[in-house]
Amino acid sequence: MRLRTKTNDFRERLRRPPPDYTQRSVKLRIFIYLAAIMAVLSVIERSRNPATWQWMWGRQWEATEKLDNRLRESGHRTANDPAGTFVTAPDPASADDSVLAAIQDDTPIFRPAEREAWFHQLARVRNVDAQELEHSALRNVAYLQLHKQPADYRGKVVSVKGTVRQAYRTPALENELGVKEYCVYVLQPVGQPDAVIFVYALDAPPGFPRLGVDSGDPKGKMREDVDVTGIFFKRCAYAARGGTYTAPVLIANAPRWTPPPAAIQPSDRFTMLEIGGAAVAALLLAICIAAVMWKRTGRSHRLVGQQRSSGFVELGPLELAPSPQEKLRELERQARGEGNPS
Repeated sequence: MRLRTKTNDFRERLRRPPPDYTQRSVKLRIFIYLAAIMAVLSVIERSRNPATWQWMWGRQWEATEKLDNRLRESGHRTANDPAGTFVTAPDPASADDSVLAAIQDDTPIFRPAEREAWFHQLARVRNVDAQELEHSALRNVAYLQLHKQPADYRGKVVSVKGTVRQAYRTPALENELGVKEYCVYVLQPVGQPDAVIFVYALDAPPGFPRLGVDSGDPKGKMREDVDVTGIFFKRCAYAARGGTYTAPVLIANAPRWTPPPAAIQPSDRFTMLEIGGAAVAALLLAICIAAVMWKRTGRSHRLVGQQRSSGFVELGPLELAPSPQEKLRELERQARGEGNPS
């Protein structure tokens, strides 16, 4: 009995041939795999951004305390008093107090009545040493403190942090200090994305992005993190889209800004060593690809040959019947033998 082997077992299941990468279906399957991998990597990268999760769950950044900085019809404390009401105030204790007494909150930044107070604080900022000003500053002053308690911080040196969203230059009124213009920084304080602080500075930090020529210059839009140490002047009123709002005003010398690290610029020229290395690397890569393709092609041919040969049954040596001519000759020989007995 003949044993069943790979060569004579025609019932053996044929091996699956290797994929043909020239077929459209195989190309489509590979494209789907690559697209899925790229989608997963994109989701992983997006998940690192907290704003993506907030957008996904329909949430927005909220400040620690909701602040309504819109200016109402009147901010005067005698607005609801009967006509003819007089308000008395104690005599100022010092010259600085008498100057600060003329400042009124919720009014435009520049008022004729506050001219003396403005340039008095500006002279303090310009004449005092920067280190001394930093040493005397109140640290970690929050935006809400300046906005809700302007009388307590008026004329005091404070330090705030935030992001400059706009910066531009504006001319200064004629003055004895010789100041020709101001560098205005619209600062978004930390933790208050819907609020601003106006900083009127004498100069810009070295290397700072170019300031706009006025408040309407779109080139003045930016996003730069700074620290500002200056004198709190008042809570001013300014017009914006949707109405009139209020914001603190600081008088400073110049913000503290750290420039971002310079990006490494790629060289336009390549040395002969770099060109030679690239050529050798390309040659080695081509050789590796050719070797892999040759090996896979030879293997596929061998597998196809084995699969084709495995479908046949080994029959062994067969005995064939004589042809009609041979049969007739055999009968003729037999007849002659019978006709000539020995």
